[in-house]
Amino acid sequence: MRNLFPPGDREWKDHQPPRAWREFGFLLNQMKRAIKPQLALSEVLHDWSEFSRALAERPRQRTIQVTDYFEY
Repeated sequence: MRNLFPPGDREWKDHQPPRAWREFGFLLNQMKRAIKPQLALSEVLHDWSEFSRALAERPRQRTIQVTDYFEY
């Protein structure tokens, strides 16, 4: 009996050739994104300080570990 829900309802064969149109569509999409990105360079340069502040790590609040091992 054939299953009605994956993974049992599809039969995959190891000798199927790769789908050229799917690979071409993926490559075309990647090329479009590289040529015309969603953010314009002028926007990035204008908002650079905001981007860098949003991506920066918070300052670490670390204690000195030497005091755990040695008495001063």
